[in-house]
Amino acid sequence: LSNDQDSTGANQCCETELEAKRMRSGRDGIIVGYNMQTAVEADSGLIIHHEVTDEGTDNRPMEPIAKAAKTELDTDSLTVLADAGYSNGEQLAQCEEMGIEVIVPTNRAVNNQGEFYQKKDFQYDKATDTFTCPTGQLLTYTTLQNKKKMHLYSRSGCRNCPQQSRCTKADKRWVSRHFNEDALERSQTRVNTHPGVMKRRGAVVERPFAHL
Repeated sequence: LSNDQDSTGANQCCETELEAKRMRSGRDGIIVGYNMQTAVEADSGLIIHHEVTDEGTDNRPMEPIAKAAKTELDTDSLTVLADAGYSNGEQLAQCEEMGIEVIVPTNRAVNNQGEFYQKKDFQYDKATDTFTCPTGQLLTYTTLQNKKKMHLYSRSGCRNCPQQSRCTKADKRWVSRHFNEDALERSQTRVNTHPGVMKRRGAVVERPFAHL
């Protein structure tokens, strides 16, 4: 592999397999290869659509694979199961617009700096577009991060709060809300209301490979 960028901006090249990329494999560590995506029909166990990509993560193929599967099945509605690696708020919203209901756990980052309050401890009010912290203080909309697709909310004066040691080391606490937070929450609600659905997902997607 070469780490020099070419004219297209690519910084990897495998001389024996030009389209392969370096990516992480659960069993084999770092490999040079491809990422195969499959859509499996739950009742028959047949692969109804597949794609071979050179992307090392799974957070972008969900919408195009789900859309292709819906076309192959020629149906007006479709329910898709996927694991947390496919969690993508923008694509969840796009799937819902196409009549595709996605059941996928949301992939949330956890604040592990001590025993700090997590985002779930802050109550969001859609009418006022504000968060309320566990002590009743308001966090108002401050700015956004387009790259991460996040709205950011904050409040100052946390050093005067008796709960600061459980919330933040700074004088200002920040909380983020994804551009497509509603779609992410609906997806997580579907996971919570269908116990055992993720175990079924594993059985469905691995079935064709058991046959092979």
